[in-house]
Amino acid sequence: MDDEFHLIESAKHGDTAAFESLVKSFGDRICRYVRHIVGDEHVAEDLAQRVFLGVHKNLDRYDRSKGKVATWIYRIARNTALNHLRDHKPLEFQFDTPIPEASTSTTPESIATLKEQFALLDRALAELPITQRQVWVLFELEGMTQVEIAELEDIPEGTVKSRLSRARSTLRETLSGQFGLER
Repeated sequence: MDDEFHLIESAKHGDTAAFESLVKSFGDRICRYVRHIVGDEHVAEDLAQRVFLGVHKNLDRYDRSKGKVATWIYRIARNTALNHLRDHKPLEFQFDTPIPEASTSTTPESIATLKEQFALLDRALAELPITQRQVWVLFELEGMTQVEIAELEDIPEGTVKSRLSRARSTLRETLSGQFGLER
């Protein structure tokens, strides 16, 4: 987006309001993305702050010709999260994947059932290899295209497709077993 590019350019020149706008625009998404890599909300919040410190520190390094602002920020987030995992023993995953707002469930029983189903999804996500989990999260939860994910991960689009396919297949198999459905 041109707006995001202009925010970067303004922030480069010391406009703190522009940088704050970038943080507001990306903060929740980056925190959610990092949480799906590291599996802990509190760690993800700390790492998201580190991500934006990295963004601020590297404003001069952003090159519009190499991709979108969002891709650049997500790449910093990915690297920050993966560096954390290399340096720390992974904790038990606590994704707390949000229940979609479009859900029509309003009774306490249906809400409890949905929470249980999403907890099963979280556990199934935690079992995926990190490369598949990242692609699945970026595509399904963050709404990125396969082309954007390929750019972010610096991998061929075909690799994104195959990782996404394997993640979906594994999740389908795991969850169908959990729910006693036919595979």
